[in-house]
Amino acid sequence: MASSKACVSINVLRKTDNEGAIRAAIEFSDLLPPPGYSFDSTNENAEIAHLKRTLKWKDPRGLFAYSSYSEYKDLWVWFDYGDKKSAVNELATTAFRCYELGGSQCFTRPTWKIRGKV
Repeated sequence: MASSKACVSINVLRKTDNEGAIRAAIEFSDLLPPPGYSFDSTNENAEIAHLKRTLKWKDPRGLFAYSSYSEYKDLWVWFDYGDKKSAVNELATTAFRCYELGGSQCFTRPTWKIRGKV
């Protein structure tokens, strides 16, 4: 299956990494949508089950955000909240820190960190 331009994986990054390291950490992926689904028909439960099964994630969680000119939440990141050992993905944690895990807007420092690949 060809990689989707709508789904990317981002390896662990520090906020201080240079542009070349950031670009190298981003890979197009065919992980989502799960088999048997399209981006229009997939749902959160199907994606969580697929992430647990394929990546062996313990507790997949999703966070959303807005791209620079969007009027709606058009960015979504999945990460394994159950991963407490991998390095903190500082770039992803910073980029998606506007919302708490339940979706409410976050006005203080988030209570979570994204660890590992997203």
